[in-house]
Parts: sequence; structure tokens; C-alpha cells
Amino acid sequence: MKNGALTMRIKHRAPFFLLALALETVLMAWVDWSGFGPLPSPPKDIMNWLAPNITNTNISPATITFSSSNPDAVASGSSTATVQWRIRSSSLGQPWTLQISADTSTLTSCGTVPASAVRATCNSVSITGNNPGTGACGGAVALSTAPQTIASGAQGSGAFNHNYTVIVSFTFTDQWIYKGAIAPTCSLGTTYTITATP
Repeated sequence: MKNGALTMRIKHRAPFFLLALALETVLMAWVDWSGFGPLPSPPKDIMNWLAPNITNTNISPATITFSSSNPDAVASGSSTATVQWRIRSSSLGQPWTLQISADTSTLTSCGTVPASAVRATCNSVSITGNNPGTGACGGAVALSTAPQTIASGAQGSGAFNHNYTVIVSFTFTDQWIYKGAIAPTCSLGTTYTITATP
């Protein structure tokens, strides 16, 4: 990076996620069957209404900083990011994914620096709860405005709540062609997308 050093911030946004259909719809369907003898097994399309419900989303810390003064070096973020959420009424065996995207194609206040200079790497996935399903990290990704999957797996038993924690680290690859800035600080917003398939 020429013309001085760069101090950069990654600002995390609240995740977007897939919401389930209203549970009240399922309960009303069951009421229609009352008073007609033994209750039949619910059809598959009704069982699918018991879709996963994603709650308790959290990202910590909200901001990660980089400082780079050597164009031939790779700078690591000041800390890792912890992304957490809970899935209620999981769909056993159905996939879940965690994706990340940059809010802009270049850094704010540093227009010569592309978002792809920042790489996100999933370090670990942990899921707690009874019959929690599976989860694994994907490969490192260079940030872009298109969502990219960094972790995925299969949901556990729908009878339990499952808490998910994914640890993500960030690196910044400097280059001589990037024009540096210290004030105002360069910044890049990121958005996480959590999806759980019914």
C-alpha cells in the first residue's frame, strides 16, 4: 500500500434468516380433525409447516480492526468474530447454511481497495442440544457482495432447541497499488445470512 498505512474496520450487520410459517396454522389444521375418532397421522405437507425457527442471533464483537503498513504482508484482524443463533423446531437431516457477504464492493473511504482484499475463514462450528445434527466449516472466501457459504451442515431432531456457534477469522492482503488512509478510517460492512431448510 502506498502513501501511508491503512486502518480498517469490519462492521458486522445483524443476520438475515429464514423464518418459519406461523405455528398457529398447524394448530388450526389439527382442530379441524377433532371429534372424528382416532387422530390420523398428519400428512407430510402439514408436518413441513413445523418449519425451523431461527432466534437468538448475535455477533461479537460488532467491529474488527486491521492495521497495515507493509504492502508485502497479510494483516490479521484484531480478533475473531463469534456468530451465534438458535434453531427451534429443526427439520431432521435438512440442511442449514451460514453465508457472509460484503455490503459494498470496495472499502468506504478507500475506494481503491476491493472487498476481496479481505478473506473470511470459518475456524470452528459447534452445536449444542440433544440430537444436535452436524456442522462443518467451508473453505476461506474472498469477500464480495454475493453471499458465500462459510459453514453448513444438517439439522438435528426437531423436538429440541439447538444452539449454533461459528467462529470466523479475517485477514487483509495488502498491495502496493492500494492507496492508504488513516483518517477517516476505511471500513467495510458485512452481512451474515443464516438459512435452515424446512
